[in-house]
Amino acid sequence: MRTYKSEFPDFGELDVELPQSFKDISWHNDACPCFEQVTAKEFTIRVYIDYKDLIKRESSNSDYRFSVMAVYGKEEQNAGVMLSDDWNEILEFIAQY
Repeated sequence: MRTYKSEFPDFGELDVELPQSFKDISWHNDACPCFEQVTAKEFTIRVYIDYKDLIKRESSNSDYRFSVMAVYGKEEQNAGVMLSDDWNEILEFIAQY
């Protein structure tokens, strides 16, 4: 089974707490670990958590460590995006869905 630890062995431990309903869908072809939740409203919420260390990020000029994408339906239509360095802002955004 793939996990962020197997796909990104140099990432270290998560320093944020994801809601329990999220599952690890990390894949080494992505830039960083990814977690997903399918909501009752048929939205899929994906949370990408980038490396703390800017040097380890795929794009070292990235201004944001956390990014969330809300997608709707099988065609994955973009329903919202949130970028932030503040984990509480990310949790507030997730709560909308």
